[in-house]
Parts: sequence; structure tokens; C-alpha cells
Amino acid sequence: MKIEPLAIANVDLLGPLVDEFISSQMLLSFRPDYQDASRIWIQRLSKDPDAAIFVARDESDIIGIAVGTIIENGPLVSPDRIGYIPILVVSSKCRRKGAGGKLWEILKTWFSSKEVSEIQLYTAIDSDESQNFWESFGFAVILERRRKWIGKKD
Repeated sequence: MKIEPLAIANVDLLGPLVDEFISSQMLLSFRPDYQDASRIWIQRLSKDPDAAIFVARDESDIIGIAVGTIIENGPLVSPDRIGYIPILVVSSKCRRKGAGGKLWEILKTWFSSKEVSEIQLYTAIDSDESQNFWESFGFAVILERRRKWIGKKD
């Protein structure tokens, strides 16, 4: 297994991983065109100096992806900028072989190189696998995000 930065020419190979990510987030609503939207988002992030995209490869197959970004933390809390992981997913047929841990480690190294001292992410409350994965690396729950639909659901 090899961890490397995403070559932008390989964006179209990420479709199955995006599908797995979407299917693991049953409580969220996704746009019908999420594949196109994810491709555009990844292409945009690939040009952002405050973002990094890494993939895990098993021979020629991409089996995992991790995205890290640096975002403003809000006007009242410290530190001013934090690391944020919007997605880290490994193909279900390749889990528990170390790819997720290696993707996390390279993101952590990248965040450190950018002098980021705090990293945040979301985990679905109905995903014990995701929660256990991040807790094994020392992540703790600090907030709870809530949702209520008050209008037409798109």
C-alpha cells in the first residue's frame, strides 16, 4: 500500500469511494449530482494552498482518500485557524489493513507543517465504525450538531 498526493488526472477514479462515503452517511441529504459536485470540489481544492488531498493505493487501485483543509475557527474561539477533515474514506473491502491510519498520519503531518495545532471533523452518530476509528487516534466529541427541517426538503 502506498499513500501519495492525489494526481488531479485521477479525480474520475474517486467515484466509487465517493459512493461509499455517501452510503455511510445515512442521516445526511446529498444532492442528486453529488458525483459531479465532488469532482468540482476536489478540483478546486487541488489548487488551494490551504488544502491537501491524499490517496491510498493498492497497486494501481485507489482504495482510500483523505482531504484536509485549513479553515477559520470563528471570531470568538481559539485558535484562529484549525485543521478540518471533511472526508476520509477507505473502500469497505480494504478496511482494517492500515490505509485509514496511514491517511490520518499523512494528514496530521501536513497539518503540522502548516502550523495547525487543532484538527476537527464530523462523525455520523449512527456510525460506530467511524466514531471508533477517530477515537482510536485521540479525537473526542466536543460539540453536537443538530438539524430540523422547517421547509421543503430538496
